[in-house]
Amino acid sequence: MSDFERDQQERMAIGARIIADVCVIADRPFVEAVENNFSGYFDELAITVKLRPEALDEDVISLQNQLLAYFDSTRETRPPGFTWLVKFSRDGMNLRSLFPGDLPRGPGEGLEWTE
Repeated sequence: MSDFERDQQERMAIGARIIADVCVIADRPFVEAVENNFSGYFDELAITVKLRPEALDEDVISLQNQLLAYFDSTRETRPPGFTWLVKFSRDGMNLRSLFPGDLPRGPGEGLEWTE
């Protein structure tokens, strides 16, 4: 096995672990589904969290903050160049995505919707 293949397997294992952890964190009554798209070659992870229509804004913000804290805690174990984003949708509408470097949101903040 070449070094490239070994590195790619390691990246895939890290991506799979992160996906599994995100699914555990997002296992809530107001979450309908969690989908992912991981490109091990490019070290890019995209996760989509589909929320039930009755999901409360406060619950969604709490989940977003927990996911941000989780991704921040994995910074040292992710390979250099690993990127991620988490998308959210509720009732067919998209909410603001989370990206590396985003800060947690306060309890008084509302959800941000995108086009």
